[in-house]
Amino acid sequence: EIPVPGVWYKILAGHSGKCFEVADSSTSGGANIQQWDYLGGENQQWQLEDMGDGYYRLIARHSDKCLEVQDWNTSDGANIVQGDTGDNYQNNEQWSFVKDGDYYQIINRNSGKLVDVHATMTTNGANIHQWSYYSDNALSQRWSFISVDGSGSTPTPTNTIGDVNDDGSIDIFDALLIAQYYVNLDPSPFNIDAADTNCDGSVNIVDALLIARYYVNLISEFC
Repeated sequence: EIPVPGVWYKILAGHSGKCFEVADSSTSGGANIQQWDYLGGENQQWQLEDMGDGYYRLIARHSDKCLEVQDWNTSDGANIVQGDTGDNYQNNEQWSFVKDGDYYQIINRNSGKLVDVHATMTTNGANIHQWSYYSDNALSQRWSFISVDGSGSTPTPTNTIGDVNDDGSIDIFDALLIAQYYVNLDPSPFNIDAADTNCDGSVNIVDALLIARYYVNLISEFC
């Protein structure tokens, strides 16, 4: 079961409820893809084009350009942009869709990696790149397809304080990710909203210590 080719969709991140869009409504090849609140713009609407063998291109409505991994890069963190469609049908602009509950994983044909929101951020403008599959519960790698005429449903985003890597549990690995973030090591996956365990609007070593205390049962909840 996949989204229907020929239908215009908004595509929403499972963790944030925001859609992926072409930044600044650019029509240029190489324009960046980011997440943003859905505002109804054609730069936020996408249609599947069947390439055969279970792969599809995703076409932006405003530009008629397709979603692709930049420069054929196969690394984690490689950027996703809009590229010229043309007739070459390159593998870095072809995608498969795996149903996962209420969501889909979007997987690049060239790299085998998933469309992912950087560091599980929930803010407007957060970058969208590719990343290896890392968790059954990683909603920054799960997407819902809602047709712009209103059919389909939007699952409610979830965000568990303390579960920094979105793996469904709160443990010492979450504390270590906060420590890495605190010393500017740019950890990933990293849900910055889940990392603010004392709800003071910032993420620092105190948040990591609270997770450690939770892990050894010295506290039972955050905030």
